[in-house]
Amino acid sequence: PVYFNLINGQFVASTSSELIDVTDPATSNVISRVPQTTPSELESAVSSAKTAFESWRHVPVQQRQRIMLKYQDLIRRYTDDIADLITMEQGK
Repeated sequence: PVYFNLINGQFVASTSSELIDVTDPATSNVISRVPQTTPSELESAVSSAKTAFESWRHVPVQQRQRIMLKYQDLIRRYTDDIADLITMEQGK
């Protein structure tokens, strides 16, 4: 599969025609492809992250805690899938 950039909370196709192969080091098989993000796309991602942080820093602690606990729940729920992806990417 080819993945997109995550910019401002949305998956966005890169304008670059260059792709980088992500390979399984154990087999040298290509497991995915990612775009060679352009400088303007990188700047857009950084800018949106800075903007998001300005909002996030003003969210009350209790609300941030609920969000992070939900994130923790998702990680636990999908631990096996996450482990499979990491294993494939690391070639172990």
